[in-house]
Amino acid sequence: MKLRLLFFAAFLSLVSCSSDDSSVSGEQEKRLKKITYYEGDTFPVRVLFFQNNKIKTLHLLVISEELGYERTEYFYNDSGLLEKTESYRDNMLYLKTMKEYDSTGRIIKNTTYFYSLEDQSEAIDSITFTYEPGKITAVSGENPANGIFYEFYVNDLDQIYSIEAYGTTTTATYDDGNLASVVSEASSSTTSCTYDNNLVPKGDYLNFYKNMYGNFEPNLVLSNSGFGLVLESSNKYLKTLTKLDETYTYQYEFDEEGYPVRRKEILNGNVVSERVIEYQ
Repeated sequence: MKLRLLFFAAFLSLVSCSSDDSSVSGEQEKRLKKITYYEGDTFPVRVLFFQNNKIKTLHLLVISEELGYERTEYFYNDSGLLEKTESYRDNMLYLKTMKEYDSTGRIIKNTTYFYSLEDQSEAIDSITFTYEPGKITAVSGENPANGIFYEFYVNDLDQIYSIEAYGTTTTATYDDGNLASVVSEASSSTTSCTYDNNLVPKGDYLNFYKNMYGNFEPNLVLSNSGFGLVLESSNKYLKTLTKLDETYTYQYEFDEEGYPVRRKEILNGNVVSERVIEYQ
């Protein structure tokens, strides 16, 4: 059970290929180069490097006795879908994930390999997804009778609106294709979101998770066992997010061509996080 819990922790931690040659006013769009995430306005905690508007490498700050960085490399299959990640600490492999898809681009299996940093011994766990109309079932482990079940319920627009796991339910609602609210029975909490209806997004800042996981929208939830990537993949810029009775507001800065180059997350007048977006 400990291994399975570790698997789901790793599974929770992880992020149709849209055209890389789409255009605005007849000109080729800028491609993402790097996104740097800051805690407050002080130091970077995460840096994403891109290739063809898809994550290629992640550098993640490790808070421990000594500050250090983890590195994760991302690999894609011939269809452009995320197929493998390899995570390193002190240049030693400690985590690898492998994803399998069916012929329509739906995730059907995720296998996680855990490696000891001492002797590189390997432990394996996996999760398998099965599909039926309106429902996706996830089973951890090779034996369904002993596995951990997640049940995902899908509406007619191919959006997951409910997740049942460990006897509790998480429910989502949508507005114009964007996540509007998430209600967690486990934590008795509600998260709600609003979006900017005036600004028209440019570039693939809001699309890079879709670029990784394809046209089948449930992949965003199945790859993360939650709605975090759905929130990150809205078709409008996030304006406010309310959770635990606190409301975060979001401010964007744009370059002269209208591409977003900075996003600030503000709570009670203070910048609590910031993203700096760079293009090739």
